[in-house]
Amino acid sequence: MLDDIDSMLDEAITAHEAKDFNSAAAKYTKILERDAHHADANHNFGLLTVELGLKDEALIFLQTAINTNPKVLQYWVTFIDTLTNVERFDDARSVLEQAYLFGYTEEVFDQLRHNLDLKQRLCEPQIKLDHANTPETIFDQVKQKQRILVDMSLTVLHHGHIRLLRKASELGTVIVALTKDDEILKHKGFKSLLNYEERKEIALSIRYVDEVVESNWLIDEAFLDKYAVDFLVHGDDNTNPIPSSRLITFPRTQGIASETFRE
Repeated sequence: MLDDIDSMLDEAITAHEAKDFNSAAAKYTKILERDAHHADANHNFGLLTVELGLKDEALIFLQTAINTNPKVLQYWVTFIDTLTNVERFDDARSVLEQAYLFGYTEEVFDQLRHNLDLKQRLCEPQIKLDHANTPETIFDQVKQKQRILVDMSLTVLHHGHIRLLRKASELGTVIVALTKDDEILKHKGFKSLLNYEERKEIALSIRYVDEVVESNWLIDEAFLDKYAVDFLVHGDDNTNPIPSSRLITFPRTQGIASETFRE
C-alpha cells in the first residue's frame, strides 16, 4: 500500500508541476482518501489549493501537514505565508512562535515575521475608514494608497515571476522596475533576446502589473521616492540597498531561475 501511495504521490507531483491541476487534485485526493494524514499530500494539495486562489480552504491541509510531521521546514513556511496572505495575523504569529519552540531559527522565519508586520501595518488603515464603506471599497482605497515596486529583467518569464507579482498585487498597485538593456549586458554578461520595449510589452500584459518603468540593475531609495513607491517587493536574495522599513521579501520559488532556461 505504501508503494502505491508513493507512486501516486510522484504522479500527482508530476501533474502539479506540469500545471495539470485537475489531474493533480484528483491524485492528491485519492491519496488522502487512503491516508488522511499523509503529510506531503496534505502540504502539496494545500499548495495547489492556494495556486487556485482558494487560500482559506488550503489552511486545513497545511495545518494537517505540520501536525503530522512538524520536522519539515517548508510546511511551516507555507502555512505562515498563507495565513499572512489571508490576513489571519494573530494565527500567523502563533504559528511562528510554535516554529521557534520547535527549534527553527532559520533566517526565513525572520523574513516571514518581517512580512507579517508589514502586511498587518498595510491593513491597519481599514479600521480607520468610514464605517459606511463596504469591504470592497475599503480594499480598493487601501490598494490605492500603496505603491509596490517589483524589480526584474524578464529576459525569460517564468512562474516564479508570476507568483511574486501576484503577491505584490495583494499589497497595492504594482510598478515593475524593468532593467535597461545595457544594464543586463553589463551585469548578466549577455544581450537579451528581447529588447526593453518588447520586455515591457510582456510585463504590461500580466494582469498583476499596473505600470512599468525603466531601471538600472540596482534599486535605491531615491528610485523609490522618484516614483512615489511605498515598498519594494523582492525575493529573499535581495541585494538592492533599500532600508528594511521599505522592503518586503518573499522566499524564492525553489528550483527555478532564468539562467536554467538559458542553459
